[in-house]
Amino acid sequence: MGEVFFGNNDLVSLPYCVCYQYYIDERGCGEFGFSTENASYILSCVFGKGISLYTSQGVKKTERIDINGLYLYGDSLINNDLLNSYSGFLSMELKNKLREKKGMVPVAIVEKPCLYNIQVDGRFDVLKINELIDINAGFFLSGFFMPEAGQSMLIFDLSVWNEINKCASVVGVDCVELNSIDELNEKNR
Repeated sequence: MGEVFFGNNDLVSLPYCVCYQYYIDERGCGEFGFSTENASYILSCVFGKGISLYTSQGVKKTERIDINGLYLYGDSLINNDLLNSYSGFLSMELKNKLREKKGMVPVAIVEKPCLYNIQVDGRFDVLKINELIDINAGFFLSGFFMPEAGQSMLIFDLSVWNEINKCASVVGVDCVELNSIDELNEKNR
């Protein structure tokens, strides 16, 4: 999992990796991903309809988890502040580029928001992830871990895992807890 993060610091909370295997053949192998109707139900049950995907170009609303990245969920003041400061920063950057093209002096940007460059070359900045954890932002990361787990979520709040279990039981989806992503290979043998 070290290839997911960059920086010299340790995470203040270890991530909990959640994957969804929706097809299992006679050998115990199958496909992973959050693309089925049951997976959609579980995600909307846990996170509601307000999931936003962070990208370097901005933030977009989504109902699917099918792209590697940082996802924000919930309608908290913390998340709204994060989104507003990031959107404002991107807007100011764009205005500055236009000002420079017109020969005008760009406006000084004093502080870059937490979400700015939180993900670089597919890896996440440990200091910024720690900041999100410390301020109790509603977020998770998504990555593609093959061949073991496919598209997966990295959550930092154990209450989210408990909600996933509750919502999964409603639609008859079994949850299995393993100590390592490597155990998925062992389970499928």
